[in-house]
Amino acid sequence: GGTIMVKDINPSGDSDVTPFGNTLNMGDVNGIVLFAAIDGSTGNTGGELWRSDGTPGGTYLLMDINPGTPSSFLSYFAVINNVLYFYANDGTNGYELWGSNGTAAGTKMIEDLNPGSASGSPTKMFNIGSMMYFTADNGSTGSELFSLDLSTVSLPVELLDFRADQLQNGQVQLSWATASETNNDRFIVERWEEGDFVELHSMPGKGTTTAPSFYETIDTSPHPGLNQYRLRQIDFDGSISYSPIIEITLDRAPQLTISQHPDRQTITISVSGERAYPADMKLVNTHGQTVLTFQLPTASNSVSFSLHEIPAGTYWLMSHEYAATPVVVRP
Repeated sequence: GGTIMVKDINPSGDSDVTPFGNTLNMGDVNGIVLFAAIDGSTGNTGGELWRSDGTPGGTYLLMDINPGTPSSFLSYFAVINNVLYFYANDGTNGYELWGSNGTAAGTKMIEDLNPGSASGSPTKMFNIGSMMYFTADNGSTGSELFSLDLSTVSLPVELLDFRADQLQNGQVQLSWATASETNNDRFIVERWEEGDFVELHSMPGKGTTTAPSFYETIDTSPHPGLNQYRLRQIDFDGSISYSPIIEITLDRAPQLTISQHPDRQTITISVSGERAYPADMKLVNTHGQTVLTFQLPTASNSVSFSLHEIPAGTYWLMSHEYAATPVVVRP
């Protein structure tokens, strides 16, 4: 009763999941099943790389390694440290060592063991600690024992989105998302400054994951006018990659002014610019204590209130939308 078909991969015929009967061409990478299958249009004889999260919509061709109807004949799957290793033929390099972190961007040939169109044919892959061992033919010595230091394998971070948005207080919110990460140590947010990009913020990455990840930070002091940003992504081994550059041109930041009436007991706060929501404000003393709270309605650009019951001294007018502004209450 609990057994169902996840998806009819080849509605017009036999999809032949894991087409090589002598090997288990399936693997679990961070909760995603990677497998070989024939869908009738790609890999007509030996299959291509598919993935599934157990739902029909989440089951699809991950990469057509040998493009078009020829097959990559991928086989000899081994999952080590949440990376699937296998051999495949991309139509150019013969049967060589490939790896996948469960994303298209993170699926690539790891090593051309027998350079050129000849095949290295790596098989029998297993690991001891951080070393993977397998048999392969480099074209000179026949089939021999090889090893691969897994710490040297770097599969890219798959960046989904990177954007900059101006906040109402004139600052810039920078946000980005990744579909997957492999050995990702950190992101460095950089801004263009007089001929070069300089670091603004550093944010830790998620290491290795195939789950979507979301990040955001604030540029609290952007330049008037044009601002350019990029991400510098650094792996644990020190490898670096860069995002595309994004731009934002800032409108004039909203301004706040304070006018004290001649009676010194009333002040008027005025702001410039349009607001989509009310502005919450508070008056704070030098000890950080709030002595007055009020709200500037959306439809209004000014508000007045009495200082009659507030002791003389220096205060700060605080708001998320505007910079802190000093207020002096005189006796």
